[in-house]
Amino acid sequence: MSIQNFIESLQVDKRFHIQLVGHKYIPPVQPLFRKMTLAGRLENAMENRGIKRFFSHQVEAVNAIRQGRHVVVMTPTASGKSLIYNIPVIESIIENPGSKALYLFPLKGLEQD
Repeated sequence: MSIQNFIESLQVDKRFHIQLVGHKYIPPVQPLFRKMTLAGRLENAMENRGIKRFFSHQVEAVNAIRQGRHVVVMTPTASGKSLIYNIPVIESIIENPGSKALYLFPLKGLEQD
């Protein structure tokens, strides 16, 4: 079943159609990539995992975090959000091995996605 057929089946299904508030097709766009400067060890680790370039939103967010700014990122699944907060944490640990990080995740929000 195609995605379009699946959406159409939900729209006519009596169990689900009342839960649908809206439907809008958003066409895909080409990603924008940028180079990000990383510490040598971190850059090598990323390259060993096949990560050689970053989405522009990742570079902008990481640079803002490096400047001590608060950042909110809202992008689709698999768009690299985890790297945005992990890169600065790993950089801090590389610079100061005694560094610690506290990760807080809104589980209620995540379970409803």
